Amino acid sequence: MIKDLWDQGDFESIVALDHEELNDPKDRTLYKEAQAAVELITLSQRYSSEEITDKGGIRLQSRTKVVTILHSSLPNHIGGYTGRAQGLLKGLQGNGLTVIGYTRPGFIQERVDKRARPPYEDDVVDGVRYRHLSTDFPRKRGEFRYMLDCVSKYLEVFEREQPNVVHVRSTYLIALPALIAAHQLGLPVLYEISGLWELVFQGRGAYGKANRIARMEDATVASADCVVSMNHSMANLLKERNEKSVEIGLVPNAVDATRFSLVPPLDEVETFNYDIGYVGSLVDYEGLDVLLHAIHELKKKGKTVTAKIVGGGKEEKFLRKLAHDLGIDDQVNLAGKVPASQAVYQFNDVKMVCLPRKSTPATECVTPLKPFEAMAAGRPLLVSSVSALSELAQGGRIARVFQEQDPESLAREIEYLLDDADVQRTMVKNAQQTIAEEYSWSLVSERMKNSLLSIAAPAKKLPLLRRQDAGNLISL
Repeated sequence: MIKDLWDQGDFESIVALDHEELNDPKDRTLYKEAQAAVELITLSQRYSSEEITDKGGIRLQSRTKVVTILHSSLPNHIGGYTGRAQGLLKGLQGNGLTVIGYTRPGFIQERVDKRARPPYEDDVVDGVRYRHLSTDFPRKRGEFRYMLDCVSKYLEVFEREQPNVVHVRSTYLIALPALIAAHQLGLPVLYEISGLWELVFQGRGAYGKANRIARMEDATVASADCVVSMNHSMANLLKERNEKSVEIGLVPNAVDATRFSLVPPLDEVETFNYDIGYVGSLVDYEGLDVLLHAIHELKKKGKTVTAKIVGGGKEEKFLRKLAHDLGIDDQVNLAGKVPASQAVYQFNDVKMVCLPRKSTPATECVTPLKPFEAMAAGRPLLVSSVSALSELAQGGRIARVFQEQDPESLAREIEYLLDDADVQRTMVKNAQQTIAEEYSWSLVSERMKNSLLSIAAPAKKLPLLRRQDAGNLISL
């Protein structure tokens, strides 16, 4: 019974049970986790945004200070999440805000060095400072109890830093406890959603986990003073799911085009080593098997198309075998991983970039950085029909769209682009203009700045920790 309630995300019904009658240690653990979940939801509702004073459309007299809470950060973790964070935080600094990032408690021990002991050294990446917090309650002992323990850590951070506004990033794991702490101190909170874990677990068939995550995400969205997401697909999903009417702003992904200034323009390369390029992780949902099958389809028609696939991941061995089985291993270079500093140069010798993502609940809603990088590099772009990619294509103006998981559809688009240099040049021109006008980190960060300033509070000395609230947290 308790497991069924747990899978439904019905924490309240679990807490209503007589815990003394729970003999199974697993049931007792679930009971404690449900207690923590209920406490988190209750605390998130206790200090609603309406109760926070001195916020909303004000003109701040001093330089506005933002504390950003992150799941992970550069240089310790390299990926889309940390790349977006770096771009936004650097852009916010460039737009006149004082910004400091804090990774979630335990990030260093869990992801970097389990033997490391606090205090940890700050990391400074291109002018952006990241600080790191320790934890005495590891996440593996219980996710919701870990979150509850984090509230006091964030209270200490906000009292020390005295920010005007708190910026929390995905997911609920870090955002909800940071929101609770900020609201206890009367600080407004902007929640930036760049990924939804429940969609990943839903795609894997782990529906119980997805239900629990969705419950906590919805609680975070409902209690935040301002919510932004990276695209319309994600925003619409969150609006449909939330009982409370929520306005969700858009802060899309972007790119620093100056990083790609050394990539030779399309017309200046006499001969490309490869027709198609891909730079990123080798995982099943990226659909690289579809690309290989498309190359095979073209080979059957007498057309030899070459591809360079750069990156590592679980699918690498499978892709090598597939290329061999299809008889195209001489046309496909699985180049493996390269250092992050070298990734930009992988566009130099490819004529176009292909992103053949498959449709999953997560890929339909999450926009990767890859298409923006391809556009900034000046390479024609092919994307699958998943919503988060196809909405960038502008009806074929800046990218060609093929039907996801359809090798023949992809083969037709590859053939079309390779045969028409004028279309390639026009797409590149349109894409680079779009990057300059809409998708630079400076422009996107200005959107974020405006959202932050719309709720930021004037500088003030924060009250002492509300120990009566922190002390009421359930025993961990």
